[in-house]
Amino acid sequence: MTKNRKRILIVDDNDDHLYITKKNLERESSTFSIKIVRSGEECLEALGDGEFDCIISDYDMRPGMNGIDLLQTLRDRNIDIPVIVVSEVGDERIEARALNSGAVDYFNKSIGFANFATVVSSINHAIEKHRKTGEKESATEPSYAQVLADEPIPHHFTNSSDVGIVIESEGQTIAQANPVAAEILGSSENALVGAPVASLVAPEDRTELRRLILQALWGLRATSVVRFACGNSNHRPFRVVCEAKKICGKVVGAYISAREIKRS
Repeated sequence: MTKNRKRILIVDDNDDHLYITKKNLERESSTFSIKIVRSGEECLEALGDGEFDCIISDYDMRPGMNGIDLLQTLRDRNIDIPVIVVSEVGDERIEARALNSGAVDYFNKSIGFANFATVVSSINHAIEKHRKTGEKESATEPSYAQVLADEPIPHHFTNSSDVGIVIESEGQTIAQANPVAAEILGSSENALVGAPVASLVAPEDRTELRRLILQALWGLRATSVVRFACGNSNHRPFRVVCEAKKICGKVVGAYISAREIKRS
């Protein structure tokens, strides 16, 4: 997807409001690519499956987490995406809570949503500001690939009896591998560095592995069963756990731990 496209995730438990918001935003801007979900929990799942530039979340969602809860969960998991909170009621206390919890803007549906051009302007401003901030950080900080290459694998990971692999921050290539991974995959630790992640597993399981890695890069813990490519077209099932690799509180990659499922 090009940089001009803006990926918007709308979170609301009211189907009518979801439909109205989606249709009006699409009408106001042809650059928006919009996905809708109906709860904070579904929002977190969607973030594990793909990338978004901005979230528009209703405040009052039941059952489950409300918009403020969602904001705080995103921050706790170091998921850095602009969030706009909306509510059916004009309550200054809700607005203050939302902004203090990290929302970039707040709208009363009955007032602010009467002029969707204002909402679109807020979305565009939030996304552009966020992108510029990211570009400045990238220009002043060493690349995460370099950080991962220089960072030693934790002792418990290196000496584990399980397959251990570190994936770089884009989720596409291998940054590090432990001796067990090299042995299982019929390679060497050095040869695995820089290899595509897709080469780890059977072709039919590449989408599932990609899903697990994306969830880890969003700060979530994900697990599933995939078949590793163990050489000579030998695909064997492994129980895989993916978790975020963090340095100074920031997600810079993903850990993959995998244990073979032995047939009894």
